[in-house]
Amino acid sequence: MTTKQYLQFSRGPIFGIIASASGKILQVNQRNNKDDFVAVPACENILLWNLQTKEKHMVLNGEASAVTSLVTDHNHRNIAVGYANGMIRIFDLELNNCILSFIGHKSAVSCLAYESEGSNLASGGKDSEIVIWNVTDQAGLYRLKGHKGPISKVHFFQQENILISSSKDTYIKLWDLDTQHCFQTIVGTRHEILDFVIIKGTRLITGINGEHLNVWDLLLSKEESSNLNRSKRIRLEVPSGEDDSEADNLHGDESEAKNEGATYVEVGKLATLGNKTTFLFVDKTERLLGCHASTKVLQLFKILNSKEKAKKFRKRQKKELKERRETDEEMLPNSLEIDPALVDEFQALEPIQMSGKIDSFFINVDENDIAKIVVLLKNNSICQYKLDLKMRDHSAMLCHNIMLPGHRSFVRSLNYSTDNSLILSASEEAVKIWKSYKDEETCTHTLKCDSALCSVLVTGNSHCIIGTKNGGLEIFDINAREMLESVQAHEGSVKCIT
Repeated sequence: MTTKQYLQFSRGPIFGIIASASGKILQVNQRNNKDDFVAVPACENILLWNLQTKEKHMVLNGEASAVTSLVTDHNHRNIAVGYANGMIRIFDLELNNCILSFIGHKSAVSCLAYESEGSNLASGGKDSEIVIWNVTDQAGLYRLKGHKGPISKVHFFQQENILISSSKDTYIKLWDLDTQHCFQTIVGTRHEILDFVIIKGTRLITGINGEHLNVWDLLLSKEESSNLNRSKRIRLEVPSGEDDSEADNLHGDESEAKNEGATYVEVGKLATLGNKTTFLFVDKTERLLGCHASTKVLQLFKILNSKEKAKKFRKRQKKELKERRETDEEMLPNSLEIDPALVDEFQALEPIQMSGKIDSFFINVDENDIAKIVVLLKNNSICQYKLDLKMRDHSAMLCHNIMLPGHRSFVRSLNYSTDNSLILSASEEAVKIWKSYKDEETCTHTLKCDSALCSVLVTGNSHCIIGTKNGGLEIFDINAREMLESVQAHEGSVKCIT
């Protein structure tokens, strides 16, 4: 026999949150829409926002644990969500409910990845284990053990039945999903590997806890062994024609290792602005690469096509020839031979300065080379930028942002109106008035203030008084949305108003 407790108070819905910084932002394509909707974590829930109308489109209710990772399948029908307690839940976006739950990790789920067909799901956890799930059969298939640190990313290699994983133990591992074992470990850095992307199926770019991006070339091949078992080998090579001296000058230090006939060599490095790269993203057309650290700056690299590569290579060749001829006057014009390098494939664009620290982002590039960049900031806001890759001036323009339904900093004061119809919340930068609408608290007024610490709604609910950090009292007319008076009342901070 169970006993039900009828509590005097129970927790209500969460409000004032646009997105929490516990998981990344995702693009969600709804029916008859292209790129207007984004999915973001909000504590234990998932929110779908419409970037055009700046309205909340859908709420996927979770449980008591916070969201730590999320990913959509190839047709954007289902979204898989990982939680801090190790649970994975799969939601149907058309039915707006949870259709499947998995429990397989001892700690938080740090990353998720769908197979291209959407039947299998890979999850990596902070417990250093990878689990492969079959969504169709609603069962776990097997575990992959070998990493010694939290898993930072997992990725299904499209051409082969291979899973690529990275971890904070500084290793990248390649797993044969047919035999369920690791057949190659890439040891190329002493830094933690925080993220990676694959371009054109052959180029691996890793973001590390350091001041650059490591770039590798991947060549996968299948060979039949004597017992007719298929073996998968990987070869990472430097572009042909480079000797050791030129490779050192063009690519920097190279790391090389051999394992059962497999050789891998680091191609080069891309310099970044931050001291580490926490997130990497490349668009579906593989035209634009973005990365960021724990800063307010988003760094972009344009991935050049064949014509742009040839043009940049010729320009670099002429510059190199001019510099050599200044030191060697007898040098013939055609005597200089330069091999293509990594600098000929990527073009660093003007960084985008954000209003807050970046949590994650995604990029869409259309057939006209117009890029749309949607960024989730750690200050509880979402913004969208537009960038024309054909223009010489690669400066991004802000198109949309979602900021009003939440504060940019910690909420330091809360108050009810006398009739319990309004809620006042105050933070360092603003005072917001909330009113219930359709069983949800909606922000009706936003008043700019100076470092609020305490607040009170006066009789009549049309005025409020704010106590500030610098000792001032600010009186606001809520309906007029303006400050009526500011008084320097104390030498120290005002911590209480009654």
